[in-house]
Amino acid sequence: MNTPTGCYPYFRAVDVVSWNGDMDQIWMDRLVAVTGWQQERQEIDWGPVEEGFGISPPADYKDICALFAPGHFSAYLEVLRPVGETSSRSLLDSWKYDLQLCVQYPRTPRIYEPYGLYGRSENSGLIHWGSDQTEGDYYWLADHSVDPAGWPVIARKDPAEEWHRFDVPTSEFIYRVLADPEFKPFTVAGQMGQPFLLPYGQPLPWPVE
Repeated sequence: MNTPTGCYPYFRAVDVVSWNGDMDQIWMDRLVAVTGWQQERQEIDWGPVEEGFGISPPADYKDICALFAPGHFSAYLEVLRPVGETSSRSLLDSWKYDLQLCVQYPRTPRIYEPYGLYGRSENSGLIHWGSDQTEGDYYWLADHSVDPAGWPVIARKDPAEEWHRFDVPTSEFIYRVLADPEFKPFTVAGQMGQPFLLPYGQPLPWPVE
């Protein structure tokens, strides 16, 4: 199979992705299990986000926000919350800010080539949903004509580097960043010990040397 440079559909011999609710639930269960995080499911008003985007974000992203406290996975990967909450950034505010920059600075849209930034008047484009501590950024390639469960993850380690495409759900991408040592170049498996969630404002569970 010939794959364009920077695009890596992530196929597996064992875990065949059919991108349905059952597969999303499998990866959500794995993410909860590997981090050991437990809390009651939180009720979130998705109306402002869905109204802002004109479309609903992926269901497993909604599950992540409902089942995990705001914070950083393994003190490394941050999933943007739907609205401000306790974070300085939110999914909706980050998108609006990116759109504003594209209007104010004519060269800014080049950052998002070849995909472009998602806009309500556009059929498809990038929506920023997460980032990490080493300048990595994670997006969905949102598309009005595609079920949000099928939106691929588009990611890069640095703004100056090439894009990587992963045809997997958001929950699987996060799980593999945390726990799969073969998920290069994004994996941090083994670097922070057992995967965990560090809520905002909480200290690391061990001394930093």
